[in-house]
Amino acid sequence: MGGAAGGPKVIYVGYVSANVEQVFYPDAELVGDIGTTVAALADRLGGVLKPEHGMLTLRQEILGHINERADSGAFPPIPQRIVHDVRAVMPEDGIVCLDNGMYKIWFARNYRTHLANTLLLDNALATMGAGLPSAIAAKLLKSDRQVLAVCGDGGFMMNSQELETAVRLRLDLVVLIIEDSAYGMIRWKQAVDRFAILA
Repeated sequence: MGGAAGGPKVIYVGYVSANVEQVFYPDAELVGDIGTTVAALADRLGGVLKPEHGMLTLRQEILGHINERADSGAFPPIPQRIVHDVRAVMPEDGIVCLDNGMYKIWFARNYRTHLANTLLLDNALATMGAGLPSAIAAKLLKSDRQVLAVCGDGGFMMNSQELETAVRLRLDLVVLIIEDSAYGMIRWKQAVDRFAILA
């Protein structure tokens, strides 16, 4: 905890000021653009701090886990393969807009971005149907970029009529539809809840 006698010092880096609470009170705050702040810190700390071997090992384990089964030849394709293939064809500045479904979790975990705002998704807000409209907005704002909407079959049907908007506006974007003929995340959550009740 920040401020605890003899405890570790806590430095908060954020776009806005920290929410100071009983269990979180930073000793110092760096408020501003996070990318710029982190880059400046890295420049100042270069050669000063020794790499922590455990962290380097953990990083390699995480990268290894992300790549597990990414080249699987199973059919229908598994989520890891879909994420891998999308990353392989999207340019570094291409924008992927996710709808809401089980596949979103795989993209959030495994899709490696190289530039800010190139993977757009909600954070568990249950915004089914947002994938295609998000892609339309992204293409309108960044017409020079490749844009891909990734939608589940259920989420796509909630706003499929927006294809007319994309065509009318002559937007060059791609929609990838992942079909499981179900509300997959709902099915999974209901199965978990049912198991918890029976346990």
